[in-house]
Amino acid sequence: MKKGRNAPCPCGSGKKYKKCCLNKDQQQTRMLFNNDIQTKVNYKIKKNPPQAVSNEIRPYVIAKMCEPENSMPILNKMPALTKRLKNQHLPSNIRPLSTNEIIQQLSKRNVEFDETLFIERSQKFDSAWELSESLWPTQARSKKDISDFCCLAACILWERFYDENKIKKPSFEMIDDFMENGYKAKNDNEKIDLWMKAWTGLKSLYDIPKYSVEQLDQMFNGTQSLYNWMSDFELDFINASIDNKEIAKKGVIFLNEVVSFFADEKELIKLYQRSLAELYCNAGEFEKGEQLAKKLLASYPEDTANYVVLDTVISLKPSVDKESNLKERLQVLMNAKEYPVTNGPDYDLDARIFELQEQLQKIK
Repeated sequence: MKKGRNAPCPCGSGKKYKKCCLNKDQQQTRMLFNNDIQTKVNYKIKKNPPQAVSNEIRPYVIAKMCEPENSMPILNKMPALTKRLKNQHLPSNIRPLSTNEIIQQLSKRNVEFDETLFIERSQKFDSAWELSESLWPTQARSKKDISDFCCLAACILWERFYDENKIKKPSFEMIDDFMENGYKAKNDNEKIDLWMKAWTGLKSLYDIPKYSVEQLDQMFNGTQSLYNWMSDFELDFINASIDNKEIAKKGVIFLNEVVSFFADEKELIKLYQRSLAELYCNAGEFEKGEQLAKKLLASYPEDTANYVVLDTVISLKPSVDKESNLKERLQVLMNAKEYPVTNGPDYDLDARIFELQEQLQKIK
């Protein structure tokens, strides 16, 4: 049910609803949106076929899975890996080394590191791991610990040369880390910044409009499903932008790009346009948010989700007349009943109407 954002939270915490349970309630609603989309979406393969892909887990992803904080679930299922992991090189073991120390360790493994060549050849690769296999084929394909060290060293060196502006694009491994570190971020600003870096990186590696989400996911083949990550990003933008216009503005940019890039995937785009309408409002662009919500409703009047989004958008409009605002929202939901929509119970349509009616009675 819809609650006033500035009203006391019904959970009894004493906090305002928007500072307490709003995020959780929004997440439940958006899970409905996502589930609805996933049952309807039929990915269309675009004319341009994806570049060669592999169903094998990328070696860098495996290396991260072997980090102590990630490996216990694996070890519980595959105890035979325990011995192997004791001698496994990990990103966390190599990252503390200085650049000179990494180069010295490479030299001990018969790799003559040429910084100029490394930077030059990076332009032809998306993955530092694959670059190392090209530059040092014997060492990078060794069955001993040499291969793991050389390939992980290439990943760390690519990071450093990128930070020093010697390499102009992030590697696959860096983008994968941006995504993972975003999930571990301590606050909204840190998470949004990391995920915007991941999104910018994806745009630098792939000509995104040429591919469907499914094709892009197959090419990236990282720790996270791109579809799920994009959905998480969209949800975090909504939650983090409630009281932060700057984050809302970044969310508007991100979702407008998603809508533009994947314009052929109609069911998926409806989901993001609903969130975009709300983000426009959180960014202070209420007219754009309302126009987009009304456009969605006009195009898909059978779907309760579009009435719920318009109700939300109207609730966010600055208004000195609370009664008029409530009446306008109530009329939107009553229109859904009259249409009639096909999925009203999924979105607690009757409960939403009842609550608005109760709020109006209290005012009168």
